[in-house]
Amino acid sequence: MPVAGAHAPFDRARAGLAAVLCATQVALAAPALSGPTLWIDEAYCAVLARRPFGAIHAALVHDSSPPLYYDLLHVWRGVFGESPLALRSLSLLLSCIVTVTLLHGAGRFLSADPARGRRAAAWAAAFWALAPTAAGYAVEVRSYALLVATSLGLTLAVLRHLDGGARRDLAAVVLLGALAVYTHVVAWALVAALAAAAPLRTRAPAGLVPLGLAFAGIGVLYVPWAVVLVEQVSVADRFIGWVRPEWVAWGPLLTFAGWVPGGLRLPFVPPAVVLPLAAQAVNGLVVAAALVVAGRRERDPAGEPRRPWAVHVLLATVLVYVGLLYAVSLLARPVLLAGRTDVPLLPLVACVAGAAVVRVRPGALVGGVMAAQMLVLTALAHTLPTGPDERPLEPLVADRIRPGDVVVCTGLTRPAMAYLTGERVPIVSYPLEAEQRMGQFNPQDIAARLDLVAERARVLERIEAALRPGGRLFLVSSTHPFQRPLHDTLDRAPFLDLETVDDPPELGLRRYGERLFVARYRQR
Repeated sequence: MPVAGAHAPFDRARAGLAAVLCATQVALAAPALSGPTLWIDEAYCAVLARRPFGAIHAALVHDSSPPLYYDLLHVWRGVFGESPLALRSLSLLLSCIVTVTLLHGAGRFLSADPARGRRAAAWAAAFWALAPTAAGYAVEVRSYALLVATSLGLTLAVLRHLDGGARRDLAAVVLLGALAVYTHVVAWALVAALAAAAPLRTRAPAGLVPLGLAFAGIGVLYVPWAVVLVEQVSVADRFIGWVRPEWVAWGPLLTFAGWVPGGLRLPFVPPAVVLPLAAQAVNGLVVAAALVVAGRRERDPAGEPRRPWAVHVLLATVLVYVGLLYAVSLLARPVLLAGRTDVPLLPLVACVAGAAVVRVRPGALVGGVMAAQMLVLTALAHTLPTGPDERPLEPLVADRIRPGDVVVCTGLTRPAMAYLTGERVPIVSYPLEAEQRMGQFNPQDIAARLDLVAERARVLERIEAALRPGGRLFLVSSTHPFQRPLHDTLDRAPFLDLETVDDPPELGLRRYGERLFVARYRQR
């Protein structure tokens, strides 16, 4: 006979665990939240979010992203400002929402025994909260935290429907699916993977037709953006030149390595955080064993064997998702980028790992060891230096500019300067088209399409027209061969004299390893 309030102690315990995990996420994120200034991609998002909604959507024609994150960031900065702390806090909040969602929403699907399922959900939430990849994106002004939150919500809504859910679960599939695909285009791979994995719930074949209609509803809601997507795809190779050199044919192995503590060198992870190969191998075997153990039959509280259908759906979703992105990468353009486009899978893998931990006797010990490793690695990732960054640009340029000055940015330096200066003075880009495509720089394509001699002449004309009497020119550039002819052009300009060149060793493009310098010119 049910006893009133019988579940209250556990609910209080679960709420307490959620508070502890979220507090841990905040503590781990604290050094990075307001530490380094925004790097290229973050600054690009921040500058784009300053614009009205219509201007944001128009600018994204030159990007590869849908608009939802930028629209949300636009609203967020209007309330909280655009300091690094304020902007990064949005991602941290979304990451904490994922933790709470795993803790409170995943348990019923991870075991036939409700108590065991709740423990599995607790482990899944802990693995997510402590994972270096999740912690890295929790302090970045980028769309990945929103992508994970909407993708997890979509996945759980599908599982609820397959478990005999109500109509509101189908409505949640449509809504959360639309939010996911309006956050990042790779969410379509998750929609396709869930559609392929759903039939593994053999007891619910009648529910597949409504689910298919719900997936179609996501497509209908995406139609307004589909026209822009076609235009984005048509120019993607031209402007996003960094993707092909970074992609490798063994991408699925790198994706698996991203689920292994200390097993993947991500852009925001210092080299010292990557574990030795032997430790990676041991951790990899543990993760692989967990994926196998979680898929085995288990017994319910009555002792009857049960097939963990939801775990099977999660595993199939992961495999199909990776397979789809890998196939597209082989046949068309690289889209499977470890630690980036596979991030929506991380909470799903955490769920499977949590299910495995509660299925075997030494599971708690093994899970504790893995969680402890992730805790240490994440703490190190947020405290160890990662090399040169854009911080010196603030005292060298942003704090020195005054009305009448002009800033010239080359390559990928415009987003950081536009963010740091608040665009208080004119900013001229080389090439000029970088004013619209701030986040992309493909020198080979630019050299093939543009007359660079004429382009430098236009840049010089723009500078001369923008300078006011007594104004100075600040050049923010690098020693990249593409930029050197512009340096020579400015040095020979009849209306400019070079005053100083500052190139402190700590100044550079973070994540790119490209050193920068600042040259200041006065008018003759």
